[in-house]
Amino acid sequence: MVAITVNKDKIKLLQNYIDAILTNGDHERIKERKRLKNGQKPPPRWNAFEYNQQQIVTELCVEYMQILLSAKNDDEKIDLFFKVVDKVQAHLNDVTTYDPNLVNDAFVILINNHPAAVSWGLKTPSLKRISPINLLPGQTLPLGGPESRIDWWREDPSLNESHQHSHSIFVPNGIADANFPNKNVTYIKDRQGEIFIWSHKQMLARYDAERVAVGLDPVVPLKNYYDPIPEGYLPNKYLRDYNEKTSLSDLQNKFDYRLPYSSILKEDGAPIDFAVTAINKAIDDGLFYNDPQKLGLTINPERSNPDILEDNEWKEKFGRLHASGHTMIANIIGNNQLKDALKSNAPGGVILNFSTSCKDPLFYRWHRFIDEIFNRCIEKSKVRIFTDTPDVFIKSSDIVLAFKDQLLKVNPEGENDRWQKYGEKNFGKPNFPFTNELQTRMMSRNLNGPNNEIVQIEQLFPREFYYFFKVKNNTKKNLYDAKTGNTIKVPAEQHITLRVFIVPEILAHDRKQWIELDKFKYTLKGDEYAVISRACELSSVIRKPAQKVFDDTPDYDTSNDYCSCGWPYHLLLPRGTREGMKFKLFVFISDWNVDKTPGSTTEGISTCGRKIENGKPAKYPDSRNLGYPFDRPYANNSLLSTFAKQQDLKSMNTSSTDFPRAESNDPEDYWLDNVAMRDVTIKWVDEFK
Repeated sequence: MVAITVNKDKIKLLQNYIDAILTNGDHERIKERKRLKNGQKPPPRWNAFEYNQQQIVTELCVEYMQILLSAKNDDEKIDLFFKVVDKVQAHLNDVTTYDPNLVNDAFVILINNHPAAVSWGLKTPSLKRISPINLLPGQTLPLGGPESRIDWWREDPSLNESHQHSHSIFVPNGIADANFPNKNVTYIKDRQGEIFIWSHKQMLARYDAERVAVGLDPVVPLKNYYDPIPEGYLPNKYLRDYNEKTSLSDLQNKFDYRLPYSSILKEDGAPIDFAVTAINKAIDDGLFYNDPQKLGLTINPERSNPDILEDNEWKEKFGRLHASGHTMIANIIGNNQLKDALKSNAPGGVILNFSTSCKDPLFYRWHRFIDEIFNRCIEKSKVRIFTDTPDVFIKSSDIVLAFKDQLLKVNPEGENDRWQKYGEKNFGKPNFPFTNELQTRMMSRNLNGPNNEIVQIEQLFPREFYYFFKVKNNTKKNLYDAKTGNTIKVPAEQHITLRVFIVPEILAHDRKQWIELDKFKYTLKGDEYAVISRACELSSVIRKPAQKVFDDTPDYDTSNDYCSCGWPYHLLLPRGTREGMKFKLFVFISDWNVDKTPGSTTEGISTCGRKIENGKPAKYPDSRNLGYPFDRPYANNSLLSTFAKQQDLKSMNTSSTDFPRAESNDPEDYWLDNVAMRDVTIKWVDEFK
């Protein structure tokens, strides 16, 4: 939000300049951008995964920050921000030194992370305005092959934009301190390495849910990367529209295709061999034991130490596994003739750009390989013993789902409190409009291409629904009884966190496949049997507010976003199948007093990556490992054993595929009182009715 003391007219004008620069728009302050001319030597092509170029981005950010240092107050800082705009424009016109995409990336990072820019409410334009052709769909190769069944998911514009935005918030090379900008000293966001692993793990789990729904196996890790790779990729015609006569400026925004059964360049595999060997040895030596943050930073690797010299020593020791893989895949170019003609100016694959990399099926195979290395370490951890759970009770019949449109029919005024009072009064009664089946549908969307071309795509949307949870609070506290002189137990208030997950039933045996749908804080009164209403649009994992419709007017942007981080709302649920696909819905209730992060001022259990506390990025408010309670190996390789009461473990005969079923109450007798799971079906329909 814009501070009261700030000149709002200046902020609006500054936002217009930002938009004009990043979208190549027209504005009186923005002069015509220069282009490379024949005979001029081009700068290195922008590669977000190349360390030296990441360093240049840091240097530019520091240069912009230093301009703002002399300001004595916000008004002066705003005036100086206009000088930053001029400096960005100068860098964009220095065409032989900087690839414009590199300069834009530095400017986006500044806007998304500088405390002043965040407090003023400055934003970067959407990807559909910055680079609309990047959103237009391509195709997997071979055309019509099995992988094409989920092209619609990989090509989703909001998925790719979400990935691009997250990397401008959680910056690989860190961010300089706005008060003491120094290119050699940068910091990363709280738990950034762990967030990197977790966010991609969740993307893989969602991807696998879509794969099994269309009859494909879960994604296979790109472990044998020297072997021919079956999956090819063909970018859309605008991204690959180039030849040996294409201008150098235009080449900076082009990508090449990859043919099926292509092979990597041998020299590109060497850095990966080195990194894998070094990281695996460190795992075996116990270096990363119980430290997902440190391991995540090493795998990525992001800035693991503020001091650049110490950080470089770490990278020299363990390599740059994640980044090297992206570069290795991008270097597999199908058009070898043009590659020979254009030399170092030849475009690479779409996996080299944060805004297009999710389109390529190898993105998921590469990240599965990375995730398997991470899990190799986690599987060495001890199984989790749940000794700090709150004294609350929930069972499978205490989880009820209802469609919003059906709630509106039976109780229109209930929307005012999100049907909280209605749920308290009618939970479990015959008139409650519950459902055991969630629904999704595909909806058409028109994307704007060059030359007024309209490209129609299909996007998934859920039928809006509500959860209703019934939770009994059995928490007691000690109270001194003055009459008897004894200490007695009395009902006590309990702050809890409800953690909601879903998984295809066929994959429930694998803890890595559980998809986080929501987590939120709630306060139970003493001895309360509470009914808790929760709308799917409030999910902690999605971009806020939930984007339920798309306006594809070329110059339109959503202006009411208060958190652009997060998963797209319309992809909250997996699509399911026409017949109805079986899923497990899981709820784990933890103790908020244990969960909360010391020193965090965030009220909720999740936070926006742009949030600033005391001039610094906010701490992640949930102290638990990301993915908790699925962050450790299953006990006895069994879901049932993992959440069983300790006294029942010895008497249980379980296997990796065992789990309680909602239609049987007996298995619930084994489980912790704070855990419940129920069956739910997700059906892909043509219309919601």
